[in-house]
Parts: sequence; structure tokens; C-alpha cells
Amino acid sequence: MKFQVDMEALSPLALAKDRSTLNYQGCQDYIPGASFRGGLAGWYLQEGGGEDPLFKELFLSGRCRFGPFYPVNRGTNSEPIPLTARTCKTFPGFKRHDEAHGVKDLLLPLLAVKKDVYGDNEKLDYCPRCARPPLMPVGGFMEKAADDQWDKVSLKKLVITRTAINDLTGTVDEGQLYSFFALAEGQRFSGEVEIDDQWAGAAEELFAEQEIKLRVGRGKTRGLGVLRITGVTLKAGEDSPVGLKVEGFNRALGRYVGGEEDGLYFSITLKSDTILRDLFFRPLAGIDGEELAKILGIKGSIQLEHSSLNTSLVQGWNYLQGLPREDCLAINKGSVFLYKTRDVDREELLEKLAVLERTGVGLRREEGFGKLSVCDSFHWESEQW
Repeated sequence: MKFQVDMEALSPLALAKDRSTLNYQGCQDYIPGASFRGGLAGWYLQEGGGEDPLFKELFLSGRCRFGPFYPVNRGTNSEPIPLTARTCKTFPGFKRHDEAHGVKDLLLPLLAVKKDVYGDNEKLDYCPRCARPPLMPVGGFMEKAADDQWDKVSLKKLVITRTAINDLTGTVDEGQLYSFFALAEGQRFSGEVEIDDQWAGAAEELFAEQEIKLRVGRGKTRGLGVLRITGVTLKAGEDSPVGLKVEGFNRALGRYVGGEEDGLYFSITLKSDTILRDLFFRPLAGIDGEELAKILGIKGSIQLEHSSLNTSLVQGWNYLQGLPREDCLAINKGSVFLYKTRDVDREELLEKLAVLERTGVGLRREEGFGKLSVCDSFHWESEQW
């Protein structure tokens, strides 16, 4: 079962991006699943729960999936903006704002240009409203407002400056000044926790018993990192069936290219950072057609037509062991892959894609890595200029 967990920061959240020892350190734009899981486990033990069967199922079994928890403003759910989204550089933003010129996804137009069927008068790098180049990536997170229109999530950060403490004297260490970024107090977050059906009832009772306050990130002993869970609701219903999304995606593609295409097209959009390894445990910086066929376990050829992706190094610290975690190369959230296939059985492919969307892909999925969407509606139902 999936639970929607809403939270609010009661103090600044300093969630380091890496193990940098520089005197100026950045922070994450969201709450990683591992941070939430560790904070919740600490709260559970502090409240006297002990390492009982529920604790082992939630935090030690690896069967429960936590997060990630993305920032929200007015809505209850947000997601990363795909890397194929573009907006006007002079008047940026979603069209629900009067001064903004809107946001457009360029995945299908880019494929049309590749096939030389988009038309001579259409310039992808120009804003059609003000005719000014160039367009720019949007970035960040988006949520649907009350009027069912997309809007970008605003995120407020602070810069906190501290002085180092001399280990011998216990006083300020001269010349040792450092600063770090933190997410501001009052910021709201929302994400999913997926729990095995057998333990879902016990977990729901646990969340409903009392107010839950937990601590995440650095500076927990100095008043930072306090989170309060404001609501836990059981998620009812599933997302749109993969088959319907694939059909809608191909119909939209047909409108761009002026007719039906030979073969079946589908896209994969990463909703969280994804860690992949090949058969020799080497990190993968992308998902080509051959690799996707291995992941799906199907026979036939799948061709990668387009990809928009970024990668980053995932680092962390195991506070229980006092040791750094293994560094992992991850494909960033918002990355988009477009595929084409001709000789794969359609029904088998749709069934496998539905399983992939439900279970995710790659390593450390219990920490929120590897979430994805097949033929995400943003690519073919997104806001027009």
C-alpha cells in the first residue's frame, strides 16, 4: 500500500549534497528517502518502540520504499520538471501567471525535427509569443494548482554561517569560519511511503497515534533539521494505465509528424535519481535500447531515439557506523528517454512497462531511487505557448 506523507520544516534543513569539506557547502532541494527513513527510525526508537517486528519490517527488511519527498507550495504533490521542458528567457514561467509566456515540452517536436517533418517556419529555439531567442530549461519542481494548471514550486533557502570550535579549548577556533545552505523553516514537503500490505494497518495506526517530529540532516543537536508530519493518507486509485498513455503518446506524435509512424514509440521519464549497474557492476550513465530490453526481460530490438539527461554523484554518510557510504553515479531526476520498437510483441511490452513503472528500476529503491513514468502526460498534454 502507498501512503501520502505531508511534512513541514519547523527549523532550517541542512541536507548536504556531498561530503565536501569546503567552507561553503550546498544542500539538497528535497528530502531524500534515506534521510526520512533514518529520522523516522530514530523517532520510533526514541518513543520506546524498540527493534520489534514492525521496526524490522519498516527499516531493515528493504521491502518498504521511502520518498523522495519533494517541496510543495499550494498542492499536495509535486514532481521534477522534465529536462525537455523549455520556457521564454525574457518572460519565463508557466502560463497561469499573466506575465509569463508559458512552458512547452520539446520531446515530440525534437523528434519531428529529426525526421525533417516539423516545417520550415517553426523555430524551436525561439519563443513564439515574443520571437526572442533563446529558450531556456526550466528546472526545479512543478505541481498542479487548484485550477488544474501546472505551476513551478518556489523554494526558499538560507545561508547559515558558523565558526568552528577548537577541540582542545572548546572555544571559537580563530580563522575557521564556514557557511552552508539550508532549506528555510516553514517549507512543506510531500512524498510516498510504500509498505507491504501485511504491515500497512500497523503502520497506519502508528502514524495516527500522535504527532510525529523527527530530525534529518546536519546540525540536529543545534536546532536544525526538525520536521513535523502534518498528514498521512492512504493513496486511493492508481495512475493512468500504461496502455492508454502509450496510445495517447503515439497519437500526439502522429499530429507532429503528419501521420502514423512505423513502429511503436514510448518514453521513460525519471521521477527520482536512478542508480544503474551493468552485468559487470559498472555504473551506467544512460539507458540505451539494449539495456532497456534487458531490464524488461523481452526479446526483440528497442532503439533509443532521443535522450535528455544529466548525471551526478550520490554521496552520503552512515551515522550509525560513522563511515561514508559508497559513492554511486546516478542519472538525475527529470531525465527523459524516447524509444522506438517494431518487432516486440505489443501486449508483452505494455505489460512489462506497467510492471517497470510500478516497481521502479535500479539500486537502492527502498531509499526512493529509481522511480519513473512511462509516456508521462506532460510530454503530450503539456501547456502550449
